[in-house]
Amino acid sequence: MSGVISRFDKWSTLGILIGVLVGSVFLLAVISIGFALGSGYDLDNLTGFLENLEFAADRNVTRIFLLLNHLFTFIIPAIVVAIIITSKQAKEYLALNLPPKFVNIGLGVLFIIVAYPFIQKSYEWNAMLPLSDWMLAMESDTNESLKGLLVMDSFGEFLLNILVISIIPGIGEELLFRGVIQKELYRWFKRPAIAVWAAAILFSAMHMQFQGFFPRLLLGASLGYLYLFTKNLWIPIIIHFINNAVPIVSMHFFNIDLADLSPEESPDIPLIMAIGSLLLAIGVGMYIYSKNAKPSHELTEIA
Repeated sequence: MSGVISRFDKWSTLGILIGVLVGSVFLLAVISIGFALGSGYDLDNLTGFLENLEFAADRNVTRIFLLLNHLFTFIIPAIVVAIIITSKQAKEYLALNLPPKFVNIGLGVLFIIVAYPFIQKSYEWNAMLPLSDWMLAMESDTNESLKGLLVMDSFGEFLLNILVISIIPGIGEELLFRGVIQKELYRWFKRPAIAVWAAAILFSAMHMQFQGFFPRLLLGASLGYLYLFTKNLWIPIIIHFINNAVPIVSMHFFNIDLADLSPEESPDIPLIMAIGSLLLAIGVGMYIYSKNAKPSHELTEIA
């Protein structure tokens, strides 16, 4: 991670982060209400456009709502916090000041590919968790909304999906969870592994999709380690974008509906394959680290 740290102590930085997030979410609520009313939805049914995605107009309203949500929940808070706590070094603090190396992008893609069977195996472990009815209902509603958004009757809808499901979340979630939260967690615990996994837990919990908690946790940890190893936030941003773009591209160009493949219907991953996947991911991860590690006399901090 970048060497720039907050000019405030860790408690003050935490207060700034919470304050900015609360203020930004409040502003989001006001703007969302105004946007919904301006789009023709009355006060008694402000979520109407989320419940019926049969028509392109409703799908596009939902996409704009998701765009606003990511801007005010992730991107704007992360940038504002970075500016406040570092003054003129926000880009360096967020590790966005250097372009990504193509070799790191390729290795990052390889890292996720070899880790995929292990991540997929975690769906089986996730299924062992006792989930309440409201958790299952929320999961079902989210899945139905995603399936509705993946209906793309035009190339314009495809481009909107790439923007609001891949590009904006890839940037925003990485800015907040890896660029700010993971970095600040390192200040608290002084252990990079704790920072990576704690940020990944928060990342997965934020999605409120409990049947996929473990897989998303492992994905978040993978992105966190890519950031830790490369010290460049562009790498997890790009990998996050690719991960989110795959189902959109597969649906639009190949008519393969990955969103319709529930974890229960996915093929079982043999344990030996999952273990091999984990070992390969560790090996690729260590190689990425070795390719980006500075000489020991130049290291001022691990994360």
